[in-house]
Amino acid sequence: MNISIDPVLLERTLADMGLDKLENLLKTKEVIRIPSNLMKGLRSLYTGLARTMLTESTYQDYGMKLDLVGQLLSACAEGAGVQPLSGSHKRTQAVKRARDMIHSCCQQGLSIVELCKSSEVSQRTLEYGFHELYQMTPKAYQKAIMMSAVRKEILAKPDAKERTITAIAKAYGVRHLGKFSADYKSYFGELPSQTLVRAS
Repeated sequence: MNISIDPVLLERTLADMGLDKLENLLKTKEVIRIPSNLMKGLRSLYTGLARTMLTESTYQDYGMKLDLVGQLLSACAEGAGVQPLSGSHKRTQAVKRARDMIHSCCQQGLSIVELCKSSEVSQRTLEYGFHELYQMTPKAYQKAIMMSAVRKEILAKPDAKERTITAIAKAYGVRHLGKFSADYKSYFGELPSQTLVRAS
């Protein structure tokens, strides 16, 4: 079984798993013996990935590739006697990458697929990580950041006529202004128009 792994993906996965020692071993050691029980699981995952690539969507294919790389590195670590960090470290790193992307692109309204791709983890792992750290889903976190950004803009420019609440909300991808106003009130205890009046 021959597997070629993108160097950037390999480096990031090793870092997420806390396998820095394994990275050095992979560069210097020609052979790492993987226990036969782990090899059987890798073959099964590899076969499933090959089948999926022929029939399923890109996202599922990508998620299975990540699983394969993670399991392959775990097997190599066990064969080399290197202890990986717990899964919570991997989730924390993934959440950090997703969080950074949400903050840098809060006007775009990123999909869960985009967040998973940038974080290089499955949707389940990312959602579990967000629940673990923030007690909410990635989507709910993204919405909270967007609402906060809209509020800051309303408060920052209360007198600018070209910066109406509608214009600000639309700049952040809001399509349904009535729902936005109701959501805003549930977050901040007042309507956007009340925030604007208070700031003036």
